[in-house]
Amino acid sequence: MLLRVCRQIAQAGGLGPTLIPTTTAVVCPRMFRIRNSSSAADIEKSLENINGLFVEARDEIEYANEDLETVYFNESFKEAKERVHSCLDAYKELLDSFGDDEQGRGKIERSMGMKMEQLKAELDLLDKHLLE
Repeated sequence: MLLRVCRQIAQAGGLGPTLIPTTTAVVCPRMFRIRNSSSAADIEKSLENINGLFVEARDEIEYANEDLETVYFNESFKEAKERVHSCLDAYKELLDSFGDDEQGRGKIERSMGMKMEQLKAELDLLDKHLLE
């Protein structure tokens, strides 16, 4: 579906080499200039993986919030922390794959950086509850 949307926009002479704005901040990997060993397919696969990990991390954070002040909180927090770190690691790995390509790296950071910061902030908030 993502590729179909990217192709439709490209065929319509739409956004060119910019990001496709969506409510979930998904980007079209074919619109990046690829350097190093990364290919459009690799980037697309990484983006799909990161978006999936993000959803899982958010779900676990939500479960941990529901478990506040219960005996299950520590376990829920641990699971949320693992999911968040998995997502952040995948994001960092994708950024690192761009090497010197600051333009491609910047596009990924602009499209997904706020989501990653959101995960960090929500995990920090849970961590403060753990310490209380």
